Amino acid sequence: MHENLNRGEKISVFSDRSFGMLLAFILLGIGVWGELSGLLGAWCFLLGFIFVFIIALIQPSILSPLSWAWMKLGLLLGRVGNPILLGLVFFLILVPMGVVRSLLSKDTFYLKFQSDLESYWIDRNPPGPKPGYMNKQY
Repeated sequence: MHENLNRGEKISVFSDRSFGMLLAFILLGIGVWGELSGLLGAWCFLLGFIFVFIIALIQPSILSPLSWAWMKLGLLLGRVGNPILLGLVFFLILVPMGVVRSLLSKDTFYLKFQSDLESYWIDRNPPGPKPGYMNKQY
């Protein structure tokens, strides 16, 4: 390959306290939604919110292993999910568009050989900018 993908860059992670607060408020949201929906056991999420919130305020280093595991899960999901998502976009959107354009004989880039032309040059009308206008780009 022409590109070095092993750069050894350090991934910056957020603090344990901010991770704890995020987790606590996610638990709070699930608990409130569950209580409003009448789901059984929604109070467990509210207790989890209180527990995680207090830990995040008093001793956030306790959440360090959980934060590390969450970050690794995110990296794994990104490594697996991105190729799948891009493959779906390619095969479900771009390939059918290309097939339809090919069936309709669309030649957007004028790539087909045309023996009756003297030149493939396309004149601009009106003409473009004056020659030499890009001499001092930087």
